[in-house]
Amino acid sequence: MTIAQKSAPLLLVHFYFSKAMIDRVKNGGPALIPFEEIINTTRASFGVIKSLREGCWVEV
Repeated sequence: MTIAQKSAPLLLVHFYFSKAMIDRVKNGGPALIPFEEIINTTRASFGVIKSLREGCWVEV
């Protein structure tokens, strides 16, 4: 399987997400990604950075 074949599903997801985002901007509606999920992802990302810097597990 080529890299292009492996990445095709991801490209489709990106395409449909982008299409949905444009639709939400034009027509309004609820957020595609809830704000709480964005906060949790950000906290997890900062936790990874802190863990790598300190060389140990950190609580998120």
